[in-house]
Amino acid sequence: MPTTPTSGGHLRIGPIGAVSPSLAEVLRSCKLRAGLSRTQRAAEFVLGNPKGWLGTAYHEVMAAAASHTGEPLDSVVSAVWDEAIARAYERAKAHPLDRRFGEPETWPGYHLTAAMARVRAEELARGKSRTEGCGDNSRAKAERYREQKFSGAAGKLVGRPDLVRAGVIIDFKSGSVHEDGEEEEVRLSYIRQLMIYAVLVKETLGSWPEKGVLIPMVGSPVEVKLDPEACQQEAGDAIGLLDDYNGLVSRATDISLLASPSPRACRWCPFQTICPVFWQSVAPDWVEELRTAAVGGTAREAPRAIHSGAALSLVVDVQSGTERDQKILQLAPIDPQTQHDVTHINGGDVLRATGLLRRPDRTLRITQRTVLAAVRNLPMLEVA
Repeated sequence: MPTTPTSGGHLRIGPIGAVSPSLAEVLRSCKLRAGLSRTQRAAEFVLGNPKGWLGTAYHEVMAAAASHTGEPLDSVVSAVWDEAIARAYERAKAHPLDRRFGEPETWPGYHLTAAMARVRAEELARGKSRTEGCGDNSRAKAERYREQKFSGAAGKLVGRPDLVRAGVIIDFKSGSVHEDGEEEEVRLSYIRQLMIYAVLVKETLGSWPEKGVLIPMVGSPVEVKLDPEACQQEAGDAIGLLDDYNGLVSRATDISLLASPSPRACRWCPFQTICPVFWQSVAPDWVEELRTAAVGGTAREAPRAIHSGAALSLVVDVQSGTERDQKILQLAPIDPQTQHDVTHINGGDVLRATGLLRRPDRTLRITQRTVLAAVRNLPMLEVA
């Protein structure tokens, strides 16, 4: 049975010692989000994403297949996949929000990702990849570095390339490698990550990799030429982002100085529910680009049972969010097995709800991605 929520306490945003290629992208988007991603306990208040968990398992299978030798590939793929999924499932079951997603086989995309992991693994291991050098068994004697941590710039730059082999950095992607709606344009964020990896490889192994290769789950691999001068510049920019962040943290007392609120920057941010700057900034004209609705307000009364007690309904006096031009909203039907906090809400409680979908008639639909919480149970953010 769900336990009664307790106060979220405080989350203290502190300095960060090193920047990775992925963290550099977060710093570029919003420094507060980057700080929260490195803050102890912040993950307790973040709804995870089964797609990301499947992507991690896919990555591990691909890395294992790319460096595969000896025992039957099918056994290796099955073992790596099962172990990665089991780890993700155990974490999800223990998480107050993530346990809503249930058994792994019910996660959206589970069977497709598992099937594509096997297909791509066979292509790599048998040398069928159209990318030169990716899976070429004639290079079996070449040094391979799989998910190895590389470090540079006196420890300020770190990263774990999926695979480094024969002068090539290989990065597996479970999604598209192209910009949204642009089939020919490779995502700049992925190119920047490869460039930073190249600097780390040079500092660690002593020679520049010739190219990077992005291998998507669906579609053809994409090669990226790595120019040493451009790579050095990109690594310098990443370190500059880290230094800017740490400088702000050392001087700031106002958490908003770290934030860069906008519909695009906040769209996929997992910290919407706990971010005070998001709630100060979000407006009705955000909803189209944000792609979800957010509601802040006060519960008029405790939730009422509907559908013969199978669900709950909650009436909210709206004060903030994408629906703040409406005075009153009804959130229903709410599944108490998914939204565990709802059974502990009382009349007068200040609430936040994110991940809502707006129907054409402007009513809101609660989804599996909706997070509903009383503000009294959320943490206060402060600069350490």
